Amino acid sequence: MLYILRGIDPFSISKDSTIIRFKYHNEMISYLEKWLDNKLEGYSNSITMNRFIKKNEIDNYLNLFKKNNEICFYGYYSLRHSEPCEYVWELL
Repeated sequence: MLYILRGIDPFSISKDSTIIRFKYHNEMISYLEKWLDNKLEGYSNSITMNRFIKKNEIDNYLNLFKKNNEICFYGYYSLRHSEPCEYVWELL
């Protein structure tokens, strides 16, 4: 089976998306986990992220993806935000 993951930066002027194909589901999840880890590393020194544990944030995002086939990344995990997300990953 082929898994196609699309990434969208809502703030990008070009509105181009990233398309990545994976042969195995676990490869896709591993990619998302590394992507989240890298993104959250940039927040690790911020005041907001000091209240959160990065591993828990990654687990929350991955669980949401497994349930909804989509992640709306805000920097820290939350189901409710009044602001637009920073990046979207969706399984096509």
